[in-house]
Amino acid sequence: MAASRRKKKVRKSGRAVLPVVLVIVLLLAGVAAFRGIGLREKDAAYASVEQELKAQIAAEEARTVTLEQRKVYVQTVEYIEKIAKERLSLVYPDEILFRSH
Repeated sequence: MAASRRKKKVRKSGRAVLPVVLVIVLLLAGVAAFRGIGLREKDAAYASVEQELKAQIAAEEARTVTLEQRKVYVQTVEYIEKIAKERLSLVYPDEILFRSH
């Protein structure tokens, strides 16, 4: 008779554990789904930041090309003469400089 009581206790406690385990599993699934939504939002935000950074990279690469062209131009005789005339008021010996007051 004691053995049958133990079996009943085990069966009753086994039945009580099943709903608890089920609730825990459902809670874990809910938490995972909620976190998944948050991760999707972060992914979308990171994707927009990535697009902005790619646009900045393209702009900087274009600027680099412009600066390289400017670097070549600055080393030309034409540029040197232009700066000498504009900023330093230098002229060739056969030129006449007219200034307006």
